[in-house]
Amino acid sequence: MSTDNAREAGKIVEDLASKMKETREYKLLTTSLFPLIETIKTSGSSKRLLKPCAHTMVDRFRRSSKQMSLFKEAIKTEGNDELSTLRKAFVYMGYFESSVTDLIDLVLMIFVVNHHDFYVYNNRAYAQSLDDLDNASLGEKLAFLNYHNLTIFSQYLNKDLRNKVAHMDFETNKDGTISIGQQKYNLLIETAKLSVFVCIMTEVLDSFDVPSILTKIS
Repeated sequence: MSTDNAREAGKIVEDLASKMKETREYKLLTTSLFPLIETIKTSGSSKRLLKPCAHTMVDRFRRSSKQMSLFKEAIKTEGNDELSTLRKAFVYMGYFESSVTDLIDLVLMIFVVNHHDFYVYNNRAYAQSLDDLDNASLGEKLAFLNYHNLTIFSQYLNKDLRNKVAHMDFETNKDGTISIGQQKYNLLIETAKLSVFVCIMTEVLDSFDVPSILTKIS
């Protein structure tokens, strides 16, 4: 691998992080979440709904930062052979299904405890807990967030790529990329993009004292 790929991933992280904060979607994220989080501080019903899962949410929030640090170390040594490419797919998928999904679910719970109905098709019921969200598809979650002006999730998370990687529905290439149809993807770069998204989301939630609020509730 190479140094060039690691350097490219690092540059993408740096460029995307600065650009994301200047977007309309980022502003909608902060303006939409802030009043909801403020309401939780004084709402007894919101706190009751959050109490059973607050400790888990805090643990997941902290784990995301650790995983991001590990990823930054991993990109320095990754190769371009077929086995390394498959390993990149597992890392991408693992990162998406842990750090990214955890943050999505945390944001969804902020809406749910503020009495915004999120219907989970597989449950045939509205979500009331963190466990309920496990049965909701990524598409359902993104559609809900889009409806509530949090389009930043759909813009920066590639749902179709995630689904293809989850089902191993791709071809590996000799240059370390994968092909899905006519489209090629460098999963190292794609994981770098996810790490930026997680970093930005973590910063926003931390700036609104979400970990501290959850800790007090738990």
